[in-house]
Amino acid sequence: MITGANKKYRNGCLKIGCLILFLFILFCAMFYGIYSCTMYIGDKRIRAAQLKYYSDQKNFVETTGVVKQIVISEKAKEIAMEIVNLSSDSEKFLIYFFTIRDTNFELLIKRGFKELVKIGDTIRISAAPGTSYNGCTMPIVALSTDEKVLLTFEEGYLNFIKDFSVSTSIY
Repeated sequence: MITGANKKYRNGCLKIGCLILFLFILFCAMFYGIYSCTMYIGDKRIRAAQLKYYSDQKNFVETTGVVKQIVISEKAKEIAMEIVNLSSDSEKFLIYFFTIRDTNFELLIKRGFKELVKIGDTIRISAAPGTSYNGCTMPIVALSTDEKVLLTFEEGYLNFIKDFSVSTSIY
């Protein structure tokens, strides 16, 4: 049997529980908003620093290595590669994951990348080792095999800077 005192106690607990739930949801919404703004500002700063770094052609290093893995995404317009056994002039490279995107991707596909570059092949690339633009990959701006130059540095670099400059995401 519920008495009047018990009923008031339960209603009071219900109101306090609802208030706590409301405050928790409000706190989460505020935290998400602040976090999103901070990430947006951080992204803009990261992109500005990356553009400054990439704008200096001296930051791109030429090296030779063996293709260990290739992933081609037509939808993302991206070629991702793991390249190992980098030549001795490439001590600056701390990771071995590289990407080719957008305009350079389209050029390489048109020039026969799928047929000419296979796992186990030795290739020569130019890439920027000082920064990873999506956390674990480095941009390739020149690529050649023993048989053919698929992308010259001059062409690939200009395409990369143009694509990077107009992109709105962390590249």
